[in-house]
Amino acid sequence: MAGMTAARQRLGVHLTRRTRTVAGDAFIEPLVIVFATALAAAALREYIAPDYKAEYLPAINGYATGGIGGFIEGLPGYPGAVVLQLPLIMLADLIGLSEPATWRLLSAVSVSALALAVMACLPLLRAGATPRGAGWTAVVVAVGSPGAYWALRIGHPEEVLTVALLLGAVVAAANERPLLAGALLGMSAGKAWPLVAALPVLGLLLPDLQRVAKAGAAAAVVIALLFVPPLAHHQQSVEVLSALGENTIFNVGQVWWWFGSPIPSDTLQLQVVPQPRVGPVWAGELSHPLILGVGTAIGLVWCLTRGSAIAGRRSFAGLRADHRARSKQESAYLAGAALLAMAGILYMRCYLDTWNVPYYLTAGLVLGALGEALIGRWPLISLVATGMMFKFHAPGDLTIRTDPDVYNAMYVAWTIPFSIALLVLGFRAARGALSDSPEELRAVDPKAAGSTPPPPAPV
Repeated sequence: MAGMTAARQRLGVHLTRRTRTVAGDAFIEPLVIVFATALAAAALREYIAPDYKAEYLPAINGYATGGIGGFIEGLPGYPGAVVLQLPLIMLADLIGLSEPATWRLLSAVSVSALALAVMACLPLLRAGATPRGAGWTAVVVAVGSPGAYWALRIGHPEEVLTVALLLGAVVAAANERPLLAGALLGMSAGKAWPLVAALPVLGLLLPDLQRVAKAGAAAAVVIALLFVPPLAHHQQSVEVLSALGENTIFNVGQVWWWFGSPIPSDTLQLQVVPQPRVGPVWAGELSHPLILGVGTAIGLVWCLTRGSAIAGRRSFAGLRADHRARSKQESAYLAGAALLAMAGILYMRCYLDTWNVPYYLTAGLVLGALGEALIGRWPLISLVATGMMFKFHAPGDLTIRTDPDVYNAMYVAWTIPFSIALLVLGFRAARGALSDSPEELRAVDPKAAGSTPPPPAPV
């Protein structure tokens, strides 16, 4: 109780502050555009993208020669994410874009989506009275992430698009728009990993279970649209995804590394991306189910931490002129709590994943930076993590520039405590994000209605 009271006191400080905020600065939108443009220009200057050539092109070429059927047959192990981009692929084919130009189109649209998602988050930064310096830092980290750079260079524009959609789902849920939040969450699930951190998005819609159900239904419909065609017409892409979960991929930068068996140095020298250890079968079979289980459990517990604030919350909508269950300030703070919890889960996803590669951390960097800013903190965790990415991942370079064993030890040494720190911040903020009484509600919302509330608006 003492911790909860302290959290609410901190929230009260944030809600009553009237300092100049980052989102109130006239230059913040141009700043987002400048950094998004710089990210795209830097990442797309040279057509390397080995994963794009190996994984995207079979589907794109299949569409050019065999229409939708050929497209489906060529889908990679993340079919939903590529199905989501089919309209762009069809446009590129219609206007006759070359292979590099198609890659640049898909990448530029993904970066633009990330910039739009960050801009959609700016009103929450305004409402949360985020200090200007902290907000500026968060925005720069979000739209200039080294993880996003790495993803585009290696050929995964869908990774950047997925982060943008997941952030958009959080913003929509914070603004109490369940259908939009569910649809964006469903589209982000085309890459599958957002499902690990999905529960806090739905938790933002509590205590209105009807809105939670609407968001869940919308997400399920979109996921079905993305995955049913590959499953119904060609199962190879989904089978590849499950088969690789055994021991085919065993990258540096995860907790299972030390259980792998070293391979001869002459074999290692022939590898483009160093994989100097062969993983045990049990690690590959355990990794992904463990990530899903741990992420789901943490998300569920995060939702339950709001239990003390849920009771009686349904009637609060009638105390406001806009009939919303929360004030804008409360929504901003709670969105920050959700982003922090999701970032902690996604950091954990990286070091528990035998497939882990540098761009996997993109979502954690983006969501964590904005989450820290929304609860009124300088995004120091995300800033340090970004620096570690630049130092040890060498964006655009497919090799590890240090001894793999040393790199692995250092990676685990900072990602584990960072994930725990983000989770602690997210849980503490969630517990103190909502007022407990109509009197507190009126204190933070001067537009709240009088003692006789108007009838609630229809959901």
